[in-house]
Order: sequence, then structure tokens, then C-alpha cells
Amino acid sequence: MSNQQVKTTIEERGLVESFDPETKKNIFRKPGFEGIEQFEDIDRRLGDFIREARVNKNLTHEHFVELIGLSYYVYGRYERARSRMTVRRLVHVWELLGFSMIDLVYAIAPQMLGDTPEKAERMKALYSSIEGFKDFLSDATPEQVTEFQDTMAAMSKLPPEALRTMNLFFKQMNPTVETKPKKRAYPAKRKKAEAKPEE
Repeated sequence: MSNQQVKTTIEERGLVESFDPETKKNIFRKPGFEGIEQFEDIDRRLGDFIREARVNKNLTHEHFVELIGLSYYVYGRYERARSRMTVRRLVHVWELLGFSMIDLVYAIAPQMLGDTPEKAERMKALYSSIEGFKDFLSDATPEQVTEFQDTMAAMSKLPPEALRTMNLFFKQMNPTVETKPKKRAYPAKRKKAEAKPEE
């Protein structure tokens, strides 16, 4: 590998060489907390996340397919990770369900939020807190945004429990954000055996 920029990217991003069985080529990946994850596991966690988001909106499978314009069978393949979801399809699902993109990243690739489970959880809590300020930030002056960024930088050093408490406080200030805590096992540690059976 001769390109210095490639080497720099690998080092800066903490990438490791892996093998993609689909393309049958060596590729570089950012490891999860338990090593390199298979793309199929990421697809499965995405399907689980979307199913949970749909259920949290009290939408049955039958009702949701009316909104998304797909057949029961085709949409079911997405939730069961039998088909890969395109970015435009994911954006459409996001439009319909209105889930937090930070919750999505944490569910499918938490290593992108931090290099340890604790750091990832802390960053998730921090980003969730920021989401409570969407209306304020959209109308804020540049000076107010800078002050807010400084405050967030200081908050990023707080322990996860303090951030969770602040997150609940901010969500109570904004009643449009769900405050119901989700009891969910850390995504990287879920076993395939725990996956729901095919519908």
C-alpha cells in the first residue's frame, strides 16, 4: 500500500483489514467493541430497530405497509433482515416513524459514537440532550450557538448517569420528545439466538 493518504486514513480512523465475502476482496473496517462485525449482523440490528420504532408508534405491520407503499411480504423482509435497505428507503422509514438518528446509530454501530461502550453511551446521552434544543438552535444567533457548543463540550466530560438525568430534564422541557426509558440490552452484546423468529 503506497498511498500515504490511505495509510493516514487507516491510522486516524483505527481501521483494520478484513475480508468481504460478498465482493471477495480485502477491505478496511472500524472494529466494533467485540471485533469486526459481519454486515449481516448490522442488517439484523437495523431490522430490529425499525420494528421496535414501528411498534413504539403503535403501528401494526399491516398499517405501516399502507404508509410505506410496499407489500406486507416485501416490507417484512426488511424487518427480518432478509433484504438490504437502501438509503432512500431508510430515509422514507425515518420520515414515517420520526426516530432519532442517534438512537439508530447507537443501535446498529455504537462504535461510531465512542471507542468503548461507556463512551458510546455517554455520547448517545449527550446527542439526545441536544435534540431537545432543536427549536432553540434553529433560531439562535451565531454567538448563542457558540455558547451552546462550549456548554456541550463541558457536558461531554460528565459521567453517563449525569447525562441521563439531564436528558430526562431536557425531554420534560420538550413534551414532543418521548421520555419513556427503553430497556434494551447493549446491541453489540446481543446474541443471534435472541433474535426473534421469522414471522
